[in-house]
Amino acid sequence: MKKEKWNTGWRFWKDGHEDEAVSVQLPHDAMQTEERIPDMENGASSGFYPGGKYYYQKTFTPDES
Repeated sequence: MKKEKWNTGWRFWKDGHEDEAVSVQLPHDAMQTEERIPDMENGASSGFYPGGKYYYQKTFTPDES
């Protein structure tokens, strides 16, 4: 059996921006790509971040044994 690191080799992007996908290593915090907005509706409850949908993708290829 081949061991493979699970945390490396991931792609990450924000919904609607797949063409801007970047390589990341887990653990990863999607909010580090966002700017804080002082007058955000949810304020401190949301950390002043706008939020949204974020995607993580990794491709696994099984051994042919």
